Amino acid sequence: MMLQTLKGYKVVYNIKGYDIIAGNSQIFPKRHIAEIYKRNYESHPWFHEELIIREADYEGVPLSESIIINGRELIDREHYFGLDACEVGCYITEDLLDELLGMLPPACTRSDCSQIGEPVSHRIAENGFEKPTYATFKKVEAGIWEYCGDCFRGENVCSGIELPYL
Repeated sequence: MMLQTLKGYKVVYNIKGYDIIAGNSQIFPKRHIAEIYKRNYESHPWFHEELIIREADYEGVPLSESIIINGRELIDREHYFGLDACEVGCYITEDLLDELLGMLPPACTRSDCSQIGEPVSHRIAENGFEKPTYATFKKVEAGIWEYCGDCFRGENVCSGIELPYL
């Protein structure tokens, strides 16, 4: 397929007239993906700048239409732009999950819960101790999984208290 010049969106902050890419230097092909990435980036306790979404040209192939299931976009390999561009509750395909789990030994694999094997963060658990959290997915139906955010090992509900950022 022939590459085309397409319109996309990048997430930046502006300092003294200069746009600086916020984390991922990717140009997102759809605005709503850039908005999700922006919200996730702004949620970091250490980030205090105002983020802006800017239009940007890029060379690529137009995305196909997304599949919608229960009012949610189904994210497959073509529509995946990293977990920072996903919201808790979004659906992903099982083959994409298999690819993500294949990158590292999984932290948990059950028929109802899968977790990528590198901690995403840490939280304070009910017992008062700090525990690692993992990118977590729960099975919705055959071939479809729901992103649950970062959860303690073996759980598919976010819990615990965020660690203070000093």
